[in-house]
Amino acid sequence: MKTYKRGVSIIVLIITIIIMIILAGTIILSLKGENVISRAREAKAVSELSQIVEKVKTEIAQKQVKGINMAEGDFLLSDFGIESEYNDYIVVNDGQIYIKSTSPERIIEYAKKVNIKEKIKLPKEYNELEYIESTGTQYIDTGIVPASIGPGFKVFIDMAGTNSGRNGCQRYNYLTNNYWCLCPNFNLVGNVTIQCGLAGTEVVIGTNLNGERHLYGIDVEKGQYIYDDTRTDGNLSVSYAIDNFYLFADNYNQEITNNVSSKLYSCRFYNYENIIRDFVPAKKSDNTIGLYDLVEGKFYTNSGTGTFGVPST
Repeated sequence: MKTYKRGVSIIVLIITIIIMIILAGTIILSLKGENVISRAREAKAVSELSQIVEKVKTEIAQKQVKGINMAEGDFLLSDFGIESEYNDYIVVNDGQIYIKSTSPERIIEYAKKVNIKEKIKLPKEYNELEYIESTGTQYIDTGIVPASIGPGFKVFIDMAGTNSGRNGCQRYNYLTNNYWCLCPNFNLVGNVTIQCGLAGTEVVIGTNLNGERHLYGIDVEKGQYIYDDTRTDGNLSVSYAIDNFYLFADNYNQEITNNVSSKLYSCRFYNYENIIRDFVPAKKSDNTIGLYDLVEGKFYTNSGTGTFGVPST
């Protein structure tokens, strides 16, 4: 009887090990499958946008042959026989095709991969620009205080920096040490960093990136720094970022420091998923240059000296 019981125990042990191996293999295959599915969805989206652009080009050409002018204006995708989960309508301007979507982050991500630009409809007295450029003396006060937003604070900045300098705000005193909210920081040693929290917690995202265009971001809710398609975990906090966030300069204890020469293509601020600033580079009919906020319907202009540069025509 004792030998029989030992035999049963060995069999049960072997079966248990086999089951554990099977379960482990299933989990690994599942995780790999999720990555494959994610890549497949992304490839599908990029392919769809490419097809949309080609179809729109063909439809515009055919309609123009028939005497229907579609060289410029807003057109629903349905006008071209297109149904898509990614896009709402097409804008055609100066021979360029733009795609407007209710999901800005997603459409920008996919659009970059097929070289499509997102086009925003501004009031008549404003013209959208590709970017505005600071020479090192201009800056814009966004009116955003990260600490007042708290854990829902998010910012995404599409920028190309050409010298050392910062965007953001910081606060220093002997009690709280130095707290930063900088995105990005083109520093003197050639590193590009993003930081949101106590001094020393910055993340180096690259070197010698001056002059190159990239997407930089801070997502406090998820505890992540964004650099193009890469997200890096960090210890993020905006508790002491109690001053206004500046673009093209650092608001250091309410003083302007570390102005950066750079080109800014777009900038968005969020409170969790609610967009609270959606800045578009623009030029007003009186030749004033700045950032038009689509959320407030307000034009933010230079708070520094000199004049922002614009693309040559």
